[in-house]
Amino acid sequence: MREIKFRGKCALGGNWEYGFLTKKKNRRNGEINFAIAVDDCSLANTIPVHAETIGQFTGVYDIDGNEIYEGDILKDTDGEIFAVYYQGCCWLAGVPYVVESTGLFECNLEEKACQDCKVIGNIFDNPELLEAEKND
Repeated sequence: MREIKFRGKCALGGNWEYGFLTKKKNRRNGEINFAIAVDDCSLANTIPVHAETIGQFTGVYDIDGNEIYEGDILKDTDGEIFAVYYQGCCWLAGVPYVVESTGLFECNLEEKACQDCKVIGNIFDNPELLEAEKND
């Protein structure tokens, strides 16, 4: 059974927070706010996060045993760089915004030998890693 958890960048300090994803509708303005519950789902243990940075744990680990999340950037033993994203019904490793136009490698994350990949960053903190791959 795969562990279901999320990460998101803290709206207050910018650190990555890991745990359960919660959402709450603001009664005053109707806005949906997201938070990560770090220990349990009690309101006291939730940390507000930026919605656009939320990523789910894929259930897959890299060569160093690090958890791979949606939005992570991986480098394989051939030096190729890929982003992790969800499409349709599965986790993919590729460069989502250039795959169609350039024919860059894209595969199901489960089929990619992730034990030979390393998490080298993520699309929020290190977008330049993908730009370099796009320009090659």
